[in-house]
Amino acid sequence: MDVDDSTAPGRTVDADADVDADAGDEPSKETRAPSERPPAFLRSVSVFHRSPSVGDACSCDSLVSKVFKSLLPRDAPVSLAKALSNLHRYMDEIGSRDAPKVCFRHTIRMAGQLGLMSGNLQMQALLERLITVYERRAEISLLKTDNATYQWFRKGHRPVHPADGLGLYKFSHHQHPPFEPNLVLLTEKVASSDVLRSWVEDGSVVLPGLFD
Repeated sequence: MDVDDSTAPGRTVDADADVDADAGDEPSKETRAPSERPPAFLRSVSVFHRSPSVGDACSCDSLVSKVFKSLLPRDAPVSLAKALSNLHRYMDEIGSRDAPKVCFRHTIRMAGQLGLMSGNLQMQALLERLITVYERRAEISLLKTDNATYQWFRKGHRPVHPADGLGLYKFSHHQHPPFEPNLVLLTEKVASSDVLRSWVEDGSVVLPGLFD
């Protein structure tokens, strides 16, 4: 009959040795080769956060009300009436347009509530558009359709414009007016002034030497 050596009388088993032997099958975290380390996105969750960019840090003047800043939370859609009300408060808080007290971060959020594009604009250009919208707030619908200003707004915040359906080259087709020849001028160039009268009365004219 076979006898298991591990349980045979007089034999001692080193438990620590077995543990070490098993542990040796897989490298420990300390000795793991760099190529076997988990990828960066598993070692840190920081990659899931949007990296800081221009306008992320608030640099508003200390005089800017905290209540006002609370009206401009990030990515919080509001009605147009509410956005225009916030714009009125923004104009009260901003002070001088040359040295605005409201920072770029909250200026972008103000523009976002109104549906204004802000991705490629610097502070001064965005501020000028906000001032224009404020000054023409009673006719904001015209700003959203006028050829000079409709591109200020995101597509979801304005009516559809004919240019939205253009192809790759973004050129629209221009309709030319129908050609209407000046018969008086033409007949005077090739014949006497009474040729047109003869054409109207008789229905035909003779133009000798026209193609000579």
